[in-house]
Amino acid sequence: MGAAQLLEHMHDKTVLNDELWWWGCWTSASLQIPGFLTLTLGRHRISNFLVHRFDRDSQRSLHEGAFFAELLGSVPVHVGQTWWLHHGQKDLRYDATDPRCNWQP
Repeated sequence: MGAAQLLEHMHDKTVLNDELWWWGCWTSASLQIPGFLTLTLGRHRISNFLVHRFDRDSQRSLHEGAFFAELLGSVPVHVGQTWWLHHGQKDLRYDATDPRCNWQP
């Protein structure tokens, strides 16, 4: 499309308005579909579907376990090193954002 044709096309307001109307309809529908599906199917059903759809590879957990084992093996351990343990109790002496609220050295 040449520059002259583009200018003619832009001056034709009805064509431009029709195109914008269709673009608005498609945009509006595409933004409303996820919310509609969430309301009708439920958040948990969609989540479970996606987990089963994308997490089918049984070897993935083996590879992830090997990755984390390698990660943990790469951390040097020293005598007297501080380790933090999750005690699972909310220690009210500390603020909720303080790590000592749920962890102890």
